Amino acid sequence: MPGISMLFDIKKLDSSKVAATLDTLKHETNYKVNNIYKTDNFSAAFTGYEGYPRQSFEVEDAVCFMEGIIYNEDDNKINNRLQDITRAYQKGGDFKKLIGEFVADADGDFNILIYFKKTNELLVFDDRWGRLPVYYFGNDNLLVLSRELKFVLDFVPYIEIVKTSLADFLVFQQTLGENTLFNDIFRLGPSGILTLKKNNRHLVVNRESSLEVNFTQSKKTISEKECVKRCRDLFLEGMKNRVNKLEKLGYKITADLSGGYDTRAILGSLKNINAKVDYYTDPIRSYESKYVDAIAAQFNLKPIKIQPDKDINMSMANIAFLTNAGMDAKTALERYQTGLTRARTIKGKAAKFTGLEGEVLRIVYKNVLGYKSMSEMVKDNIFSTCGLPMEHVCELLNLDKTSYYDYLTRYFATTYPEATLRDKSKHLYFDFTSHVDIAGEDRHRLHFWTVPPFWNKDLFTFAMIEIPGKYIGYGFNRKFIKTLYPDILKVPIYIYYIDLDAKFKVYRSFVALNLRNAAKRLLRLNKNLFQLAVKLDAFLKDRQDKTLTTQNTYEKVRKDIMASYNNLKAFSSLFNGKTLSTSKDRNQTRLFLLLTSILYCSEIERRYKAKIKL
Repeated sequence: MPGISMLFDIKKLDSSKVAATLDTLKHETNYKVNNIYKTDNFSAAFTGYEGYPRQSFEVEDAVCFMEGIIYNEDDNKINNRLQDITRAYQKGGDFKKLIGEFVADADGDFNILIYFKKTNELLVFDDRWGRLPVYYFGNDNLLVLSRELKFVLDFVPYIEIVKTSLADFLVFQQTLGENTLFNDIFRLGPSGILTLKKNNRHLVVNRESSLEVNFTQSKKTISEKECVKRCRDLFLEGMKNRVNKLEKLGYKITADLSGGYDTRAILGSLKNINAKVDYYTDPIRSYESKYVDAIAAQFNLKPIKIQPDKDINMSMANIAFLTNAGMDAKTALERYQTGLTRARTIKGKAAKFTGLEGEVLRIVYKNVLGYKSMSEMVKDNIFSTCGLPMEHVCELLNLDKTSYYDYLTRYFATTYPEATLRDKSKHLYFDFTSHVDIAGEDRHRLHFWTVPPFWNKDLFTFAMIEIPGKYIGYGFNRKFIKTLYPDILKVPIYIYYIDLDAKFKVYRSFVALNLRNAAKRLLRLNKNLFQLAVKLDAFLKDRQDKTLTTQNTYEKVRKDIMASYNNLKAFSSLFNGKTLSTSKDRNQTRLFLLLTSILYCSEIERRYKAKIKL
């Protein structure tokens, strides 16, 4: 990914190796390496394209580098506040308090690195939600940190895949919290602070948080009408700040035109503030095309149609490695092909507005009445969306079910600060969506800057803490979108698995969705009934997958899974070959998730064979 990479070695750096690894991060022909600062022991560099936002400056004996954009503050004010943080650190002041205030106020996506030249000390921190993931490894002799996990893997002394983390990936489609698949390699995480100091010829690396991520529900009484208005105001304020800042920085504003909810909210708000926008559409979701054409005709828009570049030399194994298996390899490859075509079409600096995390206003959180713990819910697959059932994952990985269950129990008890299971389940929702959305953002950021307005700091906080759970649903979301720009809903929003030509069926499906949400809320009053509802929901999704997936496609994915597994050597011990070969799972999404995990393991094994530790 574009972004910062840095290395601090207590011994003299191998500068040629650092340069060679940075060179491998030049994913496209327009990528360049820009050195930020270098000494015999320290190296920091930016790798990426010209339009990726970053800035650097020096304050006395310190070098400050920022990647990303803060939308709600002027750059001069941002620089002044960073200088205050730098001086507070140098003089032994309360720099952590200043960082907390900075992060609390800043609405945007950013990472900040400050290197102190005289003392050889380092300070790194990120934004409220950790939107630009940073990975790091640190011990007594070495700290390596990068936006690109590959850079970290190149310099660590060993590579060990943690089986519980691999299980998390298959169950939740992500590794939990700050963990990665690899032992001793971590993600900085939301509101993270990382410091490095030298102490008696050793390095001391410390991680803290500038702000606590806590989704305890507010006790305020707010009407649904007030919530809709507040969401509208916060969303429009965030959109105005984003458009104004990007235009000031010389970016072209682009967005997708599709048939879904989230892009409709983006379109409505951009129309509301009269922003100048170039719209694009692609053929990957062909079932939305009729609605795209209708909405384009309604507003006299002429979206630029992008065709994927299917001639690029990129396999699913390569894309799994490039994207750190953040999404299934099939989807990642399709999006990479389309993104590359779009990048070649757009001239100059461009920002792409996306609807990622629009679900926060329509997806009903999993209430937990009747359950005693988070791990108990995981055991019953309450949180499973596209991930594999916990019991099946344990069989696939030869993992003791009781041990994995106990591990989850300890994790949720010690990591999540919320007191109630309802609020803890909301925190898990945040972890899941932030990981998935970051993977979506990064696949775009390979080519141009990505802007996800639903991650507006104040809007997201309001949605997760202030809005009563009983309001969240498709009906609430439609009311919110309508307040942005009333005419935006005159063209129906697409719904899966219905006759796209029959408008009555489209509207009827919205009623069915709201009835379904209401039924789920009632069923949550009884644990056994809710378990039945989850199983029925999973059964219906499996049936939908069967209608969309031919027998030949299903068999091909299974053959690809077994072929990839049979190519593994060291990492083959992570999986149970017999369970893989006899699995009856017909859900295409879950199969591609499993395939992606094995492809990623095979790429790690191929590239880092000498470092692998079992």
